[in-house]
Amino acid sequence: MIYSEDGDGMTQDVFKAIFVNDFDGLQKIYAKHDLSTDILDEHGMTPLQHAAYKGNEQIVRWLLNRGADVNSGKHKYQYTALHFAALSGNPVVCSLLLAAGAKSDVTNTVGRTASQMGAFVGNHNCVAVISNYVPEEEVTCYTIPDSNENEPKLPPELAQPVHKFIMMTNIHPVKVALEIPPVFLVDDNASKIFKVLNLMCEREINKQLETNEVMAFKFHYLASILIEIVKYNDVKSEKQSDPKNYSLRKY
Repeated sequence: MIYSEDGDGMTQDVFKAIFVNDFDGLQKIYAKHDLSTDILDEHGMTPLQHAAYKGNEQIVRWLLNRGADVNSGKHKYQYTALHFAALSGNPVVCSLLLAAGAKSDVTNTVGRTASQMGAFVGNHNCVAVISNYVPEEEVTCYTIPDSNENEPKLPPELAQPVHKFIMMTNIHPVKVALEIPPVFLVDDNASKIFKVLNLMCEREINKQLETNEVMAFKFHYLASILIEIVKYNDVKSEKQSDPKNYSLRKY
């Protein structure tokens, strides 16, 4: 694809390259010219917002790595990149933006959040991702001991698998049971995770600005399934190790 050389043309070529998903062409434009990552089109949209609307994961990642403003609010109708991602129908793009700090509670000029706009056009997979998103720091904060504790409530090596676990969007009990990482069932990890999930539940209920009852219930629900799996495994192990005595106790 041939791109123009004048200043305004270069700016337009950036948006054209994104429109046709020309990642190589986009890279060449930025490599050749000193352009801001957050240049604006005539509607106040940034390249990141265009890429989010196209649902292009590759370009979105690249722009975020270049420091694109994930919460740019200069669009004339105040749509953010997350609004456009929800409209695109690509849940991965939504996840990328959220991980980069996109604010999910920002509304456009008609008072709609990104999640509400996604629901309006039927992109429920995007709505699920946005509604279930939890910042990593809300889990990693439990890997740091309090001043009156010798050990953290959650071992640091469990932070990532716990974060992935609570980000599940399909929480059918069978699905949850199948997705529980084996490391959760080692030593007393399950009891530690159970306590942390219930602390997170309490935190959601006790939020001063806005109680998130749905997320509070989800944390409690996941904790309950985890502990039931542990109980089942304990009974199963006991039965296998001493089937005769287990049978007598059962009756």
